[in-house]
Amino acid sequence: MPVFMRTTVASLDADLKRLQDHGINLVIIDKPPAITNTITEVVQVANLVAVPTRPSPARSACGRRIE
Repeated sequence: MPVFMRTTVASLDADLKRLQDHGINLVIIDKPPAITNTITEVVQVANLVAVPTRPSPARSACGRRIE
């Protein structure tokens, strides 16, 4: 069952530790699409960062789709 939590950059480390202490071992942090100082803070505690992008025209022209 998903658990939702609001946090701040200042309390991110402590909140992640608290989630881990409660048995949560996967956390997804959604950030708005903007380059800010908070992005740097979040990336520093991440094990994986996924950056959604639109395919380039060259990639679209090759005809391959990822499902």
